[in-house]
Amino acid sequence: MGNIALPAYPKYGPVGLCIYCPPNHRAAEKNSLSSEHVIPKIFDGTLELKSASCSRHRDITSKVEQYVGRAMWGPFRLANGFRSRSKKERPLGLEIEAQFPDDIRKLCLRNEDYPAFAPILRMAEPMSVTGSESMTFNVSVASISGIKAEEIGAQSFIQPSHPLGVNTFAQLLAKIAHGLAVLKFGIDGFEHLLPEIIDDNRKNPFALVGGSLDDHPVEPSATHGHTHSFSFEYGKDFHGEMKLMTNLRLFSNWDFGDKGSPIYRIVTGQPNERTLARLAPGFFYPQWTSSVATTRATRAKS
Repeated sequence: MGNIALPAYPKYGPVGLCIYCPPNHRAAEKNSLSSEHVIPKIFDGTLELKSASCSRHRDITSKVEQYVGRAMWGPFRLANGFRSRSKKERPLGLEIEAQFPDDIRKLCLRNEDYPAFAPILRMAEPMSVTGSESMTFNVSVASISGIKAEEIGAQSFIQPSHPLGVNTFAQLLAKIAHGLAVLKFGIDGFEHLLPEIIDDNRKNPFALVGGSLDDHPVEPSATHGHTHSFSFEYGKDFHGEMKLMTNLRLFSNWDFGDKGSPIYRIVTGQPNERTLARLAPGFFYPQWTSSVATTRATRAKS
């Protein structure tokens, strides 16, 4: 299946059940459901599933997103004006050190001028696919925006250190892949594998979360700004069992230092009798509109 393009500001649903809860707990959580940002706001995502996350899982996924969005990608997001839940708390400038001919100076630059460094994490195929007992990573740092050091008479900017919570980042990839699969196939369209590692950061996420160590070219895009691309496929694990795989590429049309962004491959689920039929183009849940919301409200009153 080729990469799937999303319309602008899409909302789909309602799901009506928590997409993370095990089947025997979903009904009990129906009254506390909220929207789930499948592509999180920390990556400027707009894709939502309506009525899809219980209060417990909303708290769990929010903590994962908060760590990745602030500790790992915070300056990058600010410099590029990404969406945020707390716009009033945004600083107007960011500090960075620059190497001048005679000394090192600490500067405060406007967000839009900041040379936003982003941690780029490439990883090998999931361990359940390769049969390996360890995961191989390739970490680099890229700057794709802001002013150049020579524009202010400096020789170079000194890259700030980035906390690299690879396990938490893998949890976030699992959350995105799971949400995309539910959108595509429905909550009952496959047997879920990822909620267990989304729930518990003590679990090893790399049994199911991996990707490609290779460099891939930037994907052309017909839209301005940035795009995230994804696709689904059947694939076999190390034991020859068929699995549903999600291929995910964040910022697929951005150039990260003469390289495209990483491609991630996530073992998302076990196919069931509904999966193949729902591989056809389109999503299982309808696009959410005001008429859908009005119909739901009318039914609730009757």
